Amino acid sequence: MDAYRDGWRQILDLIRNGGSWSGHERNCCFLNTGKTRFADVSAVSGLDFLDDARCVAPVDWDLDGDLDLWFSNRTGPTLRLVRNEGAASHHFLALSLVGESCNRDAIGARVEVTTGAGKLVRTLHAGDSYLAQASKWIHIGLGDETKIEQVTVKWPGGEVEQFSNCEADSRFRLLQGSGVAAEWLPPERSVALTPSRLETAKSGRARRIVLRDRVPVPSLNFTAFGDDPVSVPEDFQRPVLINLWATWCAPCLAELKEFAQAESEFRTDDFDIVALNVEITDEDPVAAQERAKSFLREKIQFPFQSGMASSRLLEKLNVLQKLFISLREESLQLPSSFLIDQFGRLAVIYNGPVTVEQLRADVASLDDELDDDVELDGLPFAGRWFNETVLTDAVLLELVNELQSRGLKEDALRLGGLAADLMSRRGAAREQRSRLATLFFEAGEARLQQEQFQAAVRYLGEAVRIQPDWVEAQTNMGNAYNRLGLTGQAEQHYQLALRLNAQLLQPHFNLGVLYLSQKRTEQAAQHLQAAIQIAPEFADGHNQLGVALARLGYRRESISHLNEALRLEPSHAAARKNRQAVLAGQVP
Repeated sequence: MDAYRDGWRQILDLIRNGGSWSGHERNCCFLNTGKTRFADVSAVSGLDFLDDARCVAPVDWDLDGDLDLWFSNRTGPTLRLVRNEGAASHHFLALSLVGESCNRDAIGARVEVTTGAGKLVRTLHAGDSYLAQASKWIHIGLGDETKIEQVTVKWPGGEVEQFSNCEADSRFRLLQGSGVAAEWLPPERSVALTPSRLETAKSGRARRIVLRDRVPVPSLNFTAFGDDPVSVPEDFQRPVLINLWATWCAPCLAELKEFAQAESEFRTDDFDIVALNVEITDEDPVAAQERAKSFLREKIQFPFQSGMASSRLLEKLNVLQKLFISLREESLQLPSSFLIDQFGRLAVIYNGPVTVEQLRADVASLDDELDDDVELDGLPFAGRWFNETVLTDAVLLELVNELQSRGLKEDALRLGGLAADLMSRRGAAREQRSRLATLFFEAGEARLQQEQFQAAVRYLGEAVRIQPDWVEAQTNMGNAYNRLGLTGQAEQHYQLALRLNAQLLQPHFNLGVLYLSQKRTEQAAQHLQAAIQIAPEFADGHNQLGVALARLGYRRESISHLNEALRLEPSHAAARKNRQAVLAGQVP
């Protein structure tokens, strides 16, 4: 099963990055010759587009009596209308069925049209091809026939009805049970459809990507050449450009020189530049660092912050590239830059060099994120937005999931908290909530095992806030509060877990032990009794129940449960000590 999931994951990654099941294959059109073989008329029909087509839906779009075709494609153009302008003077009949005792759309109805040449049969069905639905008008080509003798409809459910007043080259509405075909006349209007040639757009790599929905960036930590630890965006209170470069990359060096020469303009614009060399993964990282430092200081006189990009930092930037860019190369292109706004959100990605003028213009526009002109500036085509800018929890969740899958859990947790806040205000699908809750639950469990109980409460609290009906998370919240000595909160979460599922061992047992410590012995005995009913061979449960019964004065029953604890676990020191106390007439 894991191999199966991995296979699909890799296939979907391929699709997201511009791959295709059938891309770069021309559409095929086959003509029914009435014999045993079809004729390939793809080229002569003009339908052999180089689109990554998914479906075709026939419909008489211009109401001229012949069928036109709508094509839907995965890549651009996503829709094509191919208008049928054939010169043949053939005849047709179009029927719209309306069910009364069957389904209203009469899906499943079978229509027979009788002419002098014989019978023509059509069936009305829902769905015509992958992700497509043609018109529900049943269109019947009559060829040279001009007279219709009879139309017979077998409605869903088996009722058969005949209509005899249908005429060729007309459209009729057939109402179940009426027996009369009512002619339908098209509206009187004139729509000019101008033919055009829309070529298949060739895939290209965008060099400047302006993000409409800005997302917070994970912490990008590096050591500056001055040996000071630096974190982006935490150590910056204004916009910052992260620039990736290498000493062997000529465009990188040219770009850095332009940045250095524009120092005064950049200082006026009130933003920072951080140049990070990516050669830390070389065989000799110390030599790579000295080489990069020498390049910046001696050959470029770079006046801004600089350092080495660690593999972890590059991994985080790669996550952002994967999230927002299709048709991307496997590794980061050099130079690459990331413009981060004053709130720590990614605003623009540059694949390749960026000019000083463009960079300054983008920095100046960071405060204008709701300006349509700014948002449309990064698109390769004209248009307008029909919705408002908003950070979608779906995008943020995808970022969180990708960070988690790469082992970047601290960043995933930090951004996961923001995603949880967005979901609490807007709602989200249960699968999304469950995935995010699992992230916090696993972090809380790990902190619980490490005895970091405050952190456990924080993470488990997020898990139950996102998914309140998760009994294991509620139980572990109780455990964390219990270890902190906050017994009131612990009791509350144990009780919540039991309201969700009364057959859980751990909350019953933990409540029993908690009540024993608070001298609420009768309540303790009830929960401990429930615990051993759920797990009769639970030695600790018998031991604690024996203590509770002894305190309630049930000496014989107490000894019975303490004996059972020792039978199940002969080395149980607490049970042995408690039994000795009860046999001696003492209360443990």
